[in-house]
Amino acid sequence: MWGLPLAVVVLVPAALDDNPVFVSQIGSFNVVAVYAFVAVGTAAVLSRVAVAPPVPASGEDPAAGAGAPAHQHQGRGVRTAWTPTRTFANLRFATAMSVAVALLVTLAFFDGTKDSKLPSQWELVSGPASATLSQVLAATPADAEVIAAQGVVGRFGARRSVYAVLATPQAFPVQARNVVFVLTPAQGIETVSEAALQADIAYVQMQLHATPLASADGVYAFSWHPPARTRSVVLSGTP
Repeated sequence: MWGLPLAVVVLVPAALDDNPVFVSQIGSFNVVAVYAFVAVGTAAVLSRVAVAPPVPASGEDPAAGAGAPAHQHQGRGVRTAWTPTRTFANLRFATAMSVAVALLVTLAFFDGTKDSKLPSQWELVSGPASATLSQVLAATPADAEVIAAQGVVGRFGARRSVYAVLATPQAFPVQARNVVFVLTPAQGIETVSEAALQADIAYVQMQLHATPLASADGVYAFSWHPPARTRSVVLSGTP
């Protein structure tokens, strides 16, 4: 039970957040501490449940403790030993084994999906795209504001202001004279559809008239110098 409070402390705030990504499969790294504590706690519970209580030796009274003589039946002179039932012990062992099998089946399921579904979600940024993103990062001034697709926003974290594209439509405050858009419709783990990001690319290029920084390997980057007194920009995700 010692692992339960930590699991509650970690999972409840994530579940209460407005953004459901924190408790989704792609955002599970946010609650990674639960994995270790629940695994160790489960092992501890299984080891405790699977161990049967000690069986009193023949001729001992279980109520009086080990070594105590068994009670004599009233009206008889024959001593009978207490014979404990093993039903409860067997039930505990069966429960423990059932939980263990369930855990193994779950692990086997995730391992079986490792080579099919999971890489498409967790390992989606290709080598060429990563190289292009590095070039964009080098071309982004330290005092620039960055508005980037959710799947690649992390590497721009050292810039002055950084915002991730998480939904459509989404409004972003304009806080710098140079705003760099980095949009990757087919790279990274995205919460916005590819079609919506394509529409955002067209908007930034055609409506904002931003200067292209990159357009290769699925990476589209633009530098935009907003007009004076511009306070916000909206990416609607629609043509």
